[in-house]
Amino acid sequence: MGPRLRSTLRHPYHGPVKKTSISLAFAAALGALFGCGQAKRAPPPPIRTTRVEDPVAGFRIDVPEGWVRFTPTLQDPRRRWFAAQWVPAGTPGSVEGIFVHLMTPGCKAADLGGKFAGAPFATELNPEAFSILNSSAGSVGTRQAFRLDGKYHSQKLGDIFEATAYVETTPGSGVLITSRGTLPAETTVRARLEAALGGFEPIKREVRLQATTPHSGGVAFALPEGFDEYFGPGGFGTIAYAVGPSDVQGHQESVSLSIAPPVPSGEQFLASLLAEATKGLTRSQPRKMKLAGKDVQGFTLSPPEGSPRYEVAVTMFRVGDQSAALCVHAAMMPPGRALDLLESIAGSVAMTTVPMPKLEEKRFGEMRLRMSAAPEGWEVNTDDVVMLAKYAEKVALPGGGEPQSRPAVAIEATLDEDYRGNGTPRDAARDHAAGLPPKKSRAIAIDDFALPDGRQACRLTVATQNSYDFFFFARSTSGSLAQVHVLSLPGLSALGEKLGEQVLAATRYLPFADQKAPPDAVLEASRKALPDLLARSRGRKPAALWYVEEVRGKEAGGQLIRLAEDGTWVSRERRPMPGGMLESSIEGAPGTTHETVTVRATKAPGDPASTAALESVTTINAAPGAFVQVLRKHSGGDEQSDRIPTPDPWLPPDVSASDGLLVALATEPEGTYAFASVSERTLFLRWKEYRVLGEEDVEVPAGKFKARRIEFGAQTIYWVANGTVVRAEMGDFVRKLSTEDLVSRHFKD
Repeated sequence: MGPRLRSTLRHPYHGPVKKTSISLAFAAALGALFGCGQAKRAPPPPIRTTRVEDPVAGFRIDVPEGWVRFTPTLQDPRRRWFAAQWVPAGTPGSVEGIFVHLMTPGCKAADLGGKFAGAPFATELNPEAFSILNSSAGSVGTRQAFRLDGKYHSQKLGDIFEATAYVETTPGSGVLITSRGTLPAETTVRARLEAALGGFEPIKREVRLQATTPHSGGVAFALPEGFDEYFGPGGFGTIAYAVGPSDVQGHQESVSLSIAPPVPSGEQFLASLLAEATKGLTRSQPRKMKLAGKDVQGFTLSPPEGSPRYEVAVTMFRVGDQSAALCVHAAMMPPGRALDLLESIAGSVAMTTVPMPKLEEKRFGEMRLRMSAAPEGWEVNTDDVVMLAKYAEKVALPGGGEPQSRPAVAIEATLDEDYRGNGTPRDAARDHAAGLPPKKSRAIAIDDFALPDGRQACRLTVATQNSYDFFFFARSTSGSLAQVHVLSLPGLSALGEKLGEQVLAATRYLPFADQKAPPDAVLEASRKALPDLLARSRGRKPAALWYVEEVRGKEAGGQLIRLAEDGTWVSRERRPMPGGMLESSIEGAPGTTHETVTVRATKAPGDPASTAALESVTTINAAPGAFVQVLRKHSGGDEQSDRIPTPDPWLPPDVSASDGLLVALATEPEGTYAFASVSERTLFLRWKEYRVLGEEDVEVPAGKFKARRIEFGAQTIYWVANGTVVRAEMGDFVRKLSTEDLVSRHFKD
């Protein structure tokens, strides 16, 4: 929206013409101003004409009798080069033609030659060997004019001669009329232009509306006749954009509807965009008009006198809980047209309420330990890391045909470790805001709110060129944060924001009692094997570091885990914090993990690194009464305690965190074994399922082995040989791409 509102006039024909030829051509044109070559013109032949008029574009001219008006298709770039064009009947691709273009050069007709000395006047986008034969200032009737004859070569049409006249209709704007034909027929081409000018007369421009078109968010309105819907990059918050007749890249006439995000600071954000886009413009007296049955005020903003002539007309209104702005940019004659267009469009606006869909429960993640909710009828994909729900809307594209579907809202729900230790949801929102790309997005606000169950949550609102993004954060367990990312078109951002809050409340780890236990046969086999497995996993001899051959997705933030002798965790590479580095080491006796985390970060570029040590202790004991008692304490924080029912069979933490169990399982019969354990970091109880298979040939840098294959969960595979894990494909630690990476491409051009 912003850049389009402040655009100045550009000449419509930017062909790759060499500077030398342009300079020589205009040097010749200056000589023609003094009358060179005027006496050699042959008398024009008689031209039989028909008078035609275009109230939408605001002119009347005479065209050769029998010629027809030609309107290119929407896909043809010439559609917006000219307000109108006429060609001989039956030959739409003919070299002959009369072309009319509306212009606002911001200068008198007599000064036009100097203003556009660096750009050729041609009806072809890329004219070759363009040269000006003669040019002069003059008049058409009582109106100032500028005449120009030129020639060039076109690969499609051959050698072309054009006679052009720019006729001033109001100060700084006018109509450009061009007669085109083959090079040997200069006399005829000039005669057609003289005939057209003989009937030229500016007439009152009318605003005629087309059929009403719906847009996302329940807003519908009609565009003026000659305007085409435009699907491309827009400004922040723009949900609809259209360009008018004889428009050049949206710089002459355009319509845009922008909607602010549905947050407390949304109205101020939209107001700041309007202020930035109209800086330095003078505001007119407001005009009362109707919009969706309500009284609103529209006003015009114009540049200072002497600047290129254009106007911006704006009106503000409400769409449900959101502020909206309807803007019309008009750089064509006559003055006041922008406000006339705005009033007509505002009178056609209609709004309907977008219904809230019902939410249905969705379980995802390994063993379906995570739970969230998704709107009914939406496309839903789940895996071990994320639940992604998408909604598409039908849109009618330019050119007609069947409506096409485009993604309009996407919701991503995840559960992640609390890397800050005991950080708040607001801390997580600030960390995320600090990592946003500044050239592609703009953080609007960070707001705190409470979920229905009383948990504190935080919302980060971000604007991009194509959407509004909402990032929600809330604590799920003592060691985990629920995160929901909503990406929506601006018109549906209120719907997406409300759904995001509901999905956040539903995103959590399932209580152990709600988890589906493995089949009885698997539990029975696991219960019988557990005592011997525990003894062997705890009593095995020290082993060398096991080798991780592949960690898919490591570039996207994956984790690399190495285990040393006695199953002690000696190194864990974790996701770095924005602007810093995170290191950790975990070691301790069975039943207790003691973790010291060192954070190195700089407050600003060039500052010396500051170091802060955070210490957390988690103790997990199987207490009497069939409960697992979990105690967690952070440095400087209060002790937290959880009581979880003890499952059967129970896997102690020291074995759960060791590869000793894998080595022991490699000696068991083929089959499925399932054990329950407590996650030290996220403090939730889950089933761990291992599928023990036969031997396979495995080749790794350490050599070739006959190794037993053990599958863990849905994606992780281990191979064990000679009492050592020799290879692991660790899909369990893959960091999936975020919703922004997966879906944002659908919101682009």
